[in-house]
Amino acid sequence: MSADSESPATTGSLLTSQTQTSGDSDYLVPARRWRPKTFAELVGQEPVVRALQNGLNANRVHHAFLFTGTRGVGKTTLARILAKCLNCETGVSADPCGECGACVAIDASRFVDLIEVDAASRTRVEDTRDLLDNVQFAPTSGRYKIYLIDEVHMLSGHSFNALLKTLEEPPAHVKFILATTDPQKLPVTILSRCLRFNLRRVDAAVLRSFMQQKLAAEGLATDETALGYIAAAADGSVRDGLSLLDQALSYSDGSLQPEAVMTMLGMLSDRYLTGLLQALAAGDAAALIEVCGEINAAGNSPERVLAQLAQSLHRISLLQLLPDYDLPAEPDMDLLRSMSKRLAVEDVQLFYQIAIKGQEDLKLAPDPRVGLEMTLLRMLVFRPAPVCSTPTDSNAGDDSARSEDDQADSSAATNAAIDATATPAPSAPTPIDSTTDKPELPGQPPHAADSAGRPSPRTASDQLPLQPGQWSKCCASLGLQGPALLLASHLQLQTVDSAAGVLKFLLAADDEHLRNEHSMEELHQALTASLQRDCRIQIELSHEPLTTPASEAAAADDEKHQQALLAVQQDPAINAMMQTFGAEIVPGSVKPSTLH
Repeated sequence: MSADSESPATTGSLLTSQTQTSGDSDYLVPARRWRPKTFAELVGQEPVVRALQNGLNANRVHHAFLFTGTRGVGKTTLARILAKCLNCETGVSADPCGECGACVAIDASRFVDLIEVDAASRTRVEDTRDLLDNVQFAPTSGRYKIYLIDEVHMLSGHSFNALLKTLEEPPAHVKFILATTDPQKLPVTILSRCLRFNLRRVDAAVLRSFMQQKLAAEGLATDETALGYIAAAADGSVRDGLSLLDQALSYSDGSLQPEAVMTMLGMLSDRYLTGLLQALAAGDAAALIEVCGEINAAGNSPERVLAQLAQSLHRISLLQLLPDYDLPAEPDMDLLRSMSKRLAVEDVQLFYQIAIKGQEDLKLAPDPRVGLEMTLLRMLVFRPAPVCSTPTDSNAGDDSARSEDDQADSSAATNAAIDATATPAPSAPTPIDSTTDKPELPGQPPHAADSAGRPSPRTASDQLPLQPGQWSKCCASLGLQGPALLLASHLQLQTVDSAAGVLKFLLAADDEHLRNEHSMEELHQALTASLQRDCRIQIELSHEPLTTPASEAAAADDEKHQQALLAVQQDPAINAMMQTFGAEIVPGSVKPSTLH
């Protein structure tokens, strides 16, 4: 990032506009003052720059270039640098001197042989014909006459037709550079005549580093957190980022502060975000509505609130499934780590899906606040019910004494939650450990009891009370949650070596990402506690279909669906309607009944 050609005395600092008089026109906005003058200064477009540099150095220069990309990524800037490379008085190369008359004139936008055309204001075919009338004349002062047509997609169909022949076979002294933000609107006849370069969005980290260097060169204090907010809000556009930076410096009187930048951008403060995540984790609807009221009073946009919540949920999911993933340091990392332990993996995925869908539904809501509240409440309503838990001694008797009607109601509620979220999970059978009158696992030898009637601890020589066919029941009774439960439900117990205390499992190769150190440790601790004996876990990858708790649960759900579909197909009333109206049954629309 080299310095600009204008000196600070000429351009002034970013805050000069606050003290200048209305008649002073020396101030230039950052997007113009910091416009790159060479390929080396251009940020975020290394593939395009490399291709152009190689072509220039090898003297393989096409006669028509097309630069595409979103606003503010450097299309016009790249065109001007290319014009300097072609017209520099030292010769055609990828490194113009920047000091000759041609380079200085192009930087000052007064080079007579660089003809810049705004296609949005000159769409008529007559304008295009007038422009092309001078193509055959040689350049006035430069080596090439360059036509830079910005927003070329705005030209009319007749204008494109008038341009075709000249664009395909221009005179040797003419080069065309076209720029557009919407290449889909260009005729294929134009696209086929140009060498196309797609400029990508600039990464937020790259843009933040660029702004930090420029501010340091101006002698202004920088704040990485505040610059990070601005870079993220720029959405890949360097020009938008620099405009927001100029606005933020004016808003905070020259001293960037994260709180001031968040207020200016309409971002959700950490306090509100913490309140939302904690209320979702606790399932507290009253707290959720209270935080929504505070957010509305602060004037935050509901759409922005859901967008930030979705971003936080994305980072929480990364922390859960990829503990070693190197996330950028943010002020709310402690909160995200805490939420990654409190929220289940399935809950995070569900909340994220509802948040992004809620942004689409906001425009249909009777009021933005109503749309925000209903979206957040939907997260609680459709949150999966816990299906795997280990009862304590205090409630073991209550669980065993439940009536059959209570058990049926509980099963119906669980099935409804599973169907609503499409997340199959194994049912919860009797736990392995027994401390009172709980039944033993099949095949498990009876415990020796002490004088108080409590079972004595197993010795190292005891057989492991677990067989491969019992893994589904064992898995459901371990009380696992989150990534550990996901891992256990996708395992198939292959062999049990009681003498060595080794449990050998198989895991599908496609599910290898579920195996990580944290989940393995949780599974080991849960098995050790349930079996009352230390054991070792070995997991091997398999490319064959496996019988796992997750696959068994999915098969059971599929069986219920097939039974429901058969019942619908055999229903006389439905058959009568099908014959009358010529209707068909859509199999995917049939759901098993959850009412008992």
